[in-house]
Amino acid sequence: MAKKESKSKTKSNAKSNAKSNSKTNSKSKSKGSKGSKSPRGSYNPEELKMSKSPLTEAFNNRELIAKSVGNTIRNFMILNVIIGIVILVINVYAILWIHKLDTINCACSESYMRTYIKYYLYVFIPFICIDILMSLYLLTSNTSILDLANNTLYNIYRNMRVVFSIFTIVNIVIVIIFINKLKEINCVCSEDIVREVYWIYNIVLACYLLIAFLIIIVSVIMMFINSSSMRSS
Repeated sequence: MAKKESKSKTKSNAKSNAKSNSKTNSKSKSKGSKGSKSPRGSYNPEELKMSKSPLTEAFNNRELIAKSVGNTIRNFMILNVIIGIVILVINVYAILWIHKLDTINCACSESYMRTYIKYYLYVFIPFICIDILMSLYLLTSNTSILDLANNTLYNIYRNMRVVFSIFTIVNIVIVIIFINKLKEINCVCSEDIVREVYWIYNIVLACYLLIAFLIIIVSVIMMFINSSSMRSS
């Protein structure tokens, strides 16, 4: 009988322990669920991501696009400065080469073309220096090229550059013809590494202008074809 009573007591104790454990687990779960709830007016980061409207996403995309465009413009300006410095160095050495031909009285190079190149470089080199300084100013300040469009001095300078581009095209043709002529007559007193570099430089410019001219012609033809097809339809 004592054994039976001890067994019943152990069974009742096990049942009471199980009930108490279940109660404590339920209480801890309820407390955990209450603690997981966010206070009124606060949201989890995932909820904030889900609650973003299309307007906020469009605004963020606009900021990213503006940053990428700004970086592209900045890289273009840096490239423009580097190219401008290279062009300046080539043309400074070219004017020194022309002065050398004058000082040594190189008779086989005497021509109106040499005079034209000399006076052209007198004007072109200051233009290149202004372009480099303007690009550096745009890089170091918060101003853009659109801000300079309202500047009177800049508009005058831009118009002068447009007019001077005609003389640039003429100079390219004259330099190629002039240096080819010096090579044909074997003008020894004009031989210099600067002569070869300046000749190649102008050939590259001529190819660039020719490609740009062809692109303009093709684009005009395509626009004309598209406009005629739109009218016919």
